[in-house]
Amino acid sequence: MDFTFVMAVYNNIDLTISSYNIIRSIYPNTPIVISSGGPNDGTKEKIESIKDEHLTFIHTDKRISFSD
Repeated sequence: MDFTFVMAVYNNIDLTISSYNIIRSIYPNTPIVISSGGPNDGTKEKIESIKDEHLTFIHTDKRISFSD
């Protein structure tokens, strides 16, 4: 069975990184998609600094919701 984790985040970078690390420790090769819309807490820079070939980061500076 194949699956992908999708995380919609807005600020709270510490919780985002903690969640990412927990998922990655249990599922080391499973794709993770993190989507952020309009964060102002360094989320973009922190997520972009992660070296993980199974991580996709989608970002916009516009404040959007998960359904957007």
